[in-house]
Amino acid sequence: MLEGAFGAIDRPLPEAYDNEVNRRRVASIHQLAADQGISAGRLVLATLLAQNVTPLIGARTPEQLGDSLAARDLRLEPDLIATVSAQPALPSPG
Repeated sequence: MLEGAFGAIDRPLPEAYDNEVNRRRVASIHQLAADQGISAGRLVLATLLAQNVTPLIGARTPEQLGDSLAARDLRLEPDLIATVSAQPALPSPG
């Protein structure tokens, strides 16, 4: 997961990933999260956990760590998991 992509909608994507398709993908995840009243990062982590994927997390602040850890207790509806999972992954740069 791109560190800044799901942390703040106003943070630009790294240059190698910065294109219209990826900006739309990130904006879509942010909107889905806002609809649930949670952060985009928490939504992405909870979706991964619901699919038995153990993500590696990194946090620069205690607040970010708390938000990431809260994903463990978040129970998502199957339709939301499917919608988030249907968002194509950001392609590798290059």
